[in-house]
Amino acid sequence: MKKFLRLSDNQWPFTEQDLDPLMKKPNVNFKPNEVEYVEPVPLSMPPINEVTQEVVEAHPVELSGVWTQQWNVVDKFSTYTDEDGVVHTKEEQETAAQDILDRTTAGSVRLSRDELLVSTDFHALTDTDMTEEMTTYRQALRDVPQQEGFPDEIDWPYMLSKLH
Repeated sequence: MKKFLRLSDNQWPFTEQDLDPLMKKPNVNFKPNEVEYVEPVPLSMPPINEVTQEVVEAHPVELSGVWTQQWNVVDKFSTYTDEDGVVHTKEEQETAAQDILDRTTAGSVRLSRDELLVSTDFHALTDTDMTEEMTTYRQALRDVPQQEGFPDEIDWPYMLSKLH
């Protein structure tokens, strides 16, 4: 958390970086009794859509005599025209970002599924009789990507303890 400086004649605090350009100006001088160090109380960040929004730290405000940290929620994307004159809409950028997130999540889920399949591969050896329960379990693992809600909502198959 940043530390802020509050000047006695101002309503809101400055970061030291905010004041640095002021300090370099001629005839600007701060007396020690004009500066108060303020360490704002951190508040939890507001909920956001992590694909399309981000939280940016804002200047703290005084609420009931306590300086509290504030946050601004801003969009990650906006419509713009590139140097070739092609318009890129906010919506298409958000869709592309969500697609990347979905593919990454799906890859992670498939990796977890594959690890579970590998852990039961010894049941599929030719000199081992695979039980019907194990066959059903392994098929259910293979079917995970076809589940409704994949990759965000997975109903993981359950392996009975007797199958170990």
